[in-house]
Amino acid sequence: MKRFSRIIERVQYEPWLITPAGHAAIRQLLESKLAGDVPPSFWQQQQGSEGAPPAAGGRTIDRAGLAHLPVSGVLGNRLSWLEKICGGADYQDIGTALEAAVDDGARGILLHLDSPGGMANGAGETAELIASAGVPVIAYTDTIMCSAAYYLAASAQRILAAPSAAVGSIGVMLPWVDQGRLWAQEGLEFAPILSQDSELKSAGAGPSLSPAQRRHLQAQADALYADFTGFVSRYRQIDFAGLAGGAYFGQAARAANLVDGLGTYGDAYQALLGLVDNGRPGNR
Repeated sequence: MKRFSRIIERVQYEPWLITPAGHAAIRQLLESKLAGDVPPSFWQQQQGSEGAPPAAGGRTIDRAGLAHLPVSGVLGNRLSWLEKICGGADYQDIGTALEAAVDDGARGILLHLDSPGGMANGAGETAELIASAGVPVIAYTDTIMCSAAYYLAASAQRILAAPSAAVGSIGVMLPWVDQGRLWAQEGLEFAPILSQDSELKSAGAGPSLSPAQRRHLQAQADALYADFTGFVSRYRQIDFAGLAGGAYFGQAARAANLVDGLGTYGDAYQALLGLVDNGRPGNR
């Protein structure tokens, strides 16, 4: 149980830039593991011969000098091998692959995203790294590009998506579950001993939040949201209030200016090739 403590903390108590369904899937997998429903053989098979899964953000550079950078899974910062096995893609791995592609002479980068989003920690820094790549970047998805994944895509010269792909979900979620009634039924009372002037120290430790604790956590979520929308606004004009944190498909995503066009991976590749051939700089 001890080795899962950090994972539990991240899943249940830290802010996320992810779709509700994406977070529910993570929570369900974690609960299954803790309950022993996932056999040990599953984890052994996923680890591979060297005891760790392959790093996220593997890349290839083709004959035209374009780097193909796939990013798939739930995004996180400095993930353990167990978190990667659970479907995590590490921001550190993505950044390393991006920098290596540029160092190897890539003329442009095609960022192929398949992610519902992930942890707030590390998303902004990785998005800034993509923005400063120095070569044209086009982001594409044929599945899902939401929340933290959209954060990464926002600085690309163009964003394209398949008509059936989900795009957007620009918002912050702190997945708090109030267990006050359950504790009351069990006859339990949360009574921590806190140092003077330290009410916020116990925020999230008990079954419920005090008004001051809730305001504190709300302020954190709003600050992260301001960073998120501020970054996106540097590159795109979007009515965030009108989107209400939702994900959108096809023409609805296009109308909301979440994407520049709809098409295939081949269309995204041709668009990037055009930017490179025309000498388009990497930043806007």
